[in-house]
Amino acid sequence: MTGCLSSGSCTASTQIAFGRHKAISMHVNSVADHSSSDFIATLYDGTDTSGVAIAKVSTNGNHTSAPAFNFETDLHGVVAEDGLYLHIAGTGGTVFVHFL
Repeated sequence: MTGCLSSGSCTASTQIAFGRHKAISMHVNSVADHSSSDFIATLYDGTDTSGVAIAKVSTNGNHTSAPAFNFETDLHGVVAEDGLYLHIAGTGGTVFVHFL
């Protein structure tokens, strides 16, 4: 049986993986009020924000009451040559990255 690896719950910028990996999906959740500033999650091929952006999700608005902001994007196994780096701008959100 095969499956994906997971970054686990990320609330701040972090290196997800080093070296060559396939990005499978990215899930963003927020139950915060982003009316005055966006919560932005960007996944890069690399070890910092200077790499190529693979995916980006941005949320704004008030998500403190139902429904919460939930968004999952299928990255179709895009290959990252230099690692997976997750950059998070803003607070009040959680990101999960799934990869091989």
